[in-house]
Amino acid sequence: MLRAALSLDRSRGLDYFRRRLVQAPRDSREALELTLKHCDTYELQQAAVGALTFKCNLLWALLDAIALRFPGEALQMNPDNKPGLAPHVYLQRDPVTGEPVLVFPEEMLALNEEAEAILSRCDGRTQVAEIIEALLAEYEADREELSHSGVPGVG
Repeated sequence: MLRAALSLDRSRGLDYFRRRLVQAPRDSREALELTLKHCDTYELQQAAVGALTFKCNLLWALLDAIALRFPGEALQMNPDNKPGLAPHVYLQRDPVTGEPVLVFPEEMLALNEEAEAILSRCDGRTQVAEIIEALLAEYEADREELSHSGVPGVG
């Protein structure tokens, strides 16, 4: 499937992804309903988390493959951009667990420490370059080492 998608011309190749903008939210709701209905034990819940993790890893691999196939057309991070969360999306702490979560209409996404550190700085006022500098300082990261890791904007 990937080989076929990459061999298509650009407009036809992007049609799949354009359709996903409408279809993915519907698929997500359906998957959540099935999970809540049928995953009634801890073991089944863990299996559902494992399946979701696998799917996310597969999607990231697909994006990586596309970026490798079209290297000059990969999304470039502009250090002057000032990223912010979309309207109706909030970064907060889960009231039960105290863990960081990203809340958006009818859904919530648990975050790890690094995701929280990044998203908490995406306030619409802080430039990408400033966010990178703050994270490098906070995590005492070596810029030279990260510049070879493929992390965009660090090099």
